[in-house]
Amino acid sequence: MRNDSARAVADRLPSGRRCGKIGYTWSRFPPDRITLRFEPFAAPSIAPGWAGRMLRMEEVIARDGRIHETKDQYFILADGTATSWLVHRLRLPAPGLRK
Repeated sequence: MRNDSARAVADRLPSGRRCGKIGYTWSRFPPDRITLRFEPFAAPSIAPGWAGRMLRMEEVIARDGRIHETKDQYFILADGTATSWLVHRLRLPAPGLRK
């Protein structure tokens, strides 16, 4: 049985965002990048015709020079076309330089 706080968090999350597994790649080339790939999920009704479409999310965190990191979030249609688009880009100081 879940505690009340876990249930409250689960109740606030839309059902389409619950992903069972997260895959990741950490390759030696380039050594300054990590990619997280999430399992497909059904899109919520954000626009006409979108409800129930299957999407994947991919997050790429990369060192951008010596003093910055860039975090990109992509959505990819999980219909075999591999159509993707950049949803959000965040540029931050490198971890050692954050206050």
